[in-house]
Amino acid sequence: MEVKRSWLVALPMLFLAGAGPMQGSNDVDSRIAELEANLAEMRIELDESNQLVQQTVEYLKAQASSAKKQLDVLDRSEEAGFTFGINPLSREVLLSGWRAELNARQQGLPAPKKEAVVETVAPHQVPVER
Repeated sequence: MEVKRSWLVALPMLFLAGAGPMQGSNDVDSRIAELEANLAEMRIELDESNQLVQQTVEYLKAQASSAKKQLDVLDRSEEAGFTFGINPLSREVLLSGWRAELNARQQGLPAPKKEAVVETVAPHQVPVER
């Protein structure tokens, strides 16, 4: 009789012990799936960041090239002379160079995927980014 009672007590315990690792396995599997999903998201973010860095490098190269061209324009303007009313070509060359530089600065500016919206405020206030 004593042996039967111990088996009656032990049998449910063995069953529960067997179910325990199964439940733990499901928790581990779900945690692994969650971590894999997070890793996939992080890889996408990293790829986007790398792309933004590459765009920034290209943008900066274009700015450097534009600055070099502007120096050449300033040199040409200086060589042409810049006396008011006597040499209007010098002024035209200078303005043309500045316009070209300003146009180049406005092209190819890298932007993050989600651009911030900045509210226009009075001059004494700080802009609010949303």
